[in-house]
Amino acid sequence: MRIRKATLTDLPEMQNVAKVLKVPGRPWCDWHTKRSILPILTAGRYFVAEKDGRIVGIMSLINQPGATLEIGTLAVRRSRCREGVGSRLVQFAAAKAERIGKRKVSVGSFCFYGAKSFYLSLGFRIVFSGSYRGCRGHEFELSIFTRRNRKVCALFITSPMQYFKRQLGVLHIFRSYHFQYLRIPL
Repeated sequence: MRIRKATLTDLPEMQNVAKVLKVPGRPWCDWHTKRSILPILTAGRYFVAEKDGRIVGIMSLINQPGATLEIGTLAVRRSRCREGVGSRLVQFAAAKAERIGKRKVSVGSFCFYGAKSFYLSLGFRIVFSGSYRGCRGHEFELSIFTRRNRKVCALFITSPMQYFKRQLGVLHIFRSYHFQYLRIPL
């Protein structure tokens, strides 16, 4: 799977993927429309996950003032759910946050999308619960810890085993199901 910045030619397929966000009876949930996607796309803030030449997931990132990178939209094609596409997109967001010096990744989701267990399983914590237009939702946050020359970063591995690796004088420890990545200088 490859994650790349979205282009204008991706728009029709992105709208198709984003249809999973459409909620009957809630016209304000318009994240799947061209009107909603196009301004964020032209600003260069949309990313797509491709598999076998087809877009299987989309994500928008918003660089908030301060220490937070926000995931604005995250959608995975229905036929590709439970294949790790969403996890890889979140992993990409966490790595990008670390590269640009952010300490947190945040995302909001309405309860009717059923994403609470997904975000909690990736190491996010609920920082706010409330409602908007009568719909309950949560704000999730993932902490990214960075230090000059030494980094400890919350990232994700989907393998069910522990993986130890020595590379360039650094011991890398991956623990799946805990979704932790530790980089320890030796």
